[in-house]
Amino acid sequence: MARAVRLLTATRRPLMFVGRGAVHAADGLRRLAERLEIPTVAEGRAKGVLEDRDLLSVGLWGAAQLWDSSDLVILVGSRARHSVGVWPRRPGQQVLQIDIDPAHLHDPAPGDVGMVADSALAVAGLLEAVGRTGPRRSARREELRGLRDARMKTFETRLPDQMRHLRAIRAVLPDDAIIVPDYTQVGYVACAAFPAFRPGTLITPGYQGTLGFAFATALGAKVGCPDRPVISLNGDGGFLFTLPELATAVKHRIGAISIVFSDGAYGNVRRLQKTVNGGRVIATDLQNPDFVALAQSFGAHGVRARDELEVGLAVREAMRRDLPTVIDVPVGEMNDPWPLLRPQLPEKAGG
Repeated sequence: MARAVRLLTATRRPLMFVGRGAVHAADGLRRLAERLEIPTVAEGRAKGVLEDRDLLSVGLWGAAQLWDSSDLVILVGSRARHSVGVWPRRPGQQVLQIDIDPAHLHDPAPGDVGMVADSALAVAGLLEAVGRTGPRRSARREELRGLRDARMKTFETRLPDQMRHLRAIRAVLPDDAIIVPDYTQVGYVACAAFPAFRPGTLITPGYQGTLGFAFATALGAKVGCPDRPVISLNGDGGFLFTLPELATAVKHRIGAISIVFSDGAYGNVRRLQKTVNGGRVIATDLQNPDFVALAQSFGAHGVRARDELEVGLAVREAMRRDLPTVIDVPVGEMNDPWPLLRPQLPEKAGG
């Protein structure tokens, strides 16, 4: 603890990565980030630990822009395999890691100080210590505001189709709505760019990468939180994995909302076949049912939305029902999200 406090009080440009293992420490982490003005990455299952309204919530793309100038990297309940695990450390950059599992210390990268501890208890101890000795910084707000603007412009410009739908969905939902993204083009982007304001409001299967996870999981979330909107973001291929559970949802009046982005394919795999495998496309095109008629045949509500405005309207109306709703959204191929979701460090000028 003493070594960790020394690192925190000495750092001038810290950067923090928060994972699912720290969601229960959200209050303390917010206070620590605000106290020391720490730009923080909380994506995927950790989304909402810092409100995405906060300038300190910078996302992984933002962290890539800050990496080379950061003198201390803090990992709390996070493995950060696609960032800390692959980005080269610059000279003098130190790593502080907090994890309840000793097997995860120094994973994905060697740390200078490792604490085996429950994240909530560790963060509370750090807060008490830096509250006495740590400086309160306020010099980075303009820098972080510019970074947020650049990040949003980049996502909006390079991923316009995914972003316009996510924007429309977020606009009609309360802060406590639960989003369950599947492994689909809009779902991938939601894990990084769907604004979350409370911890535990975005549910993913994490490293397991389970296609077809979202719809069935959303039903369970709705049963557990019947007074909150629960929305699953599905591709047509993934939705077909557990679609028969519509019978269960109708029978028990589980009013989860399922948005199905229908491109007639396993879109991510098809894109890889075209770009990596020389255009050899096989077994990725789908023979889809009429999702609206199929939902209605179960006794659920089915509706087709042909643009983001209709998607937002359909979600707003679905929240008034106690029956499941399926919103079919026909889409075409979307831009590849992975360069933004697993960003490389920016190239140095003259390098």
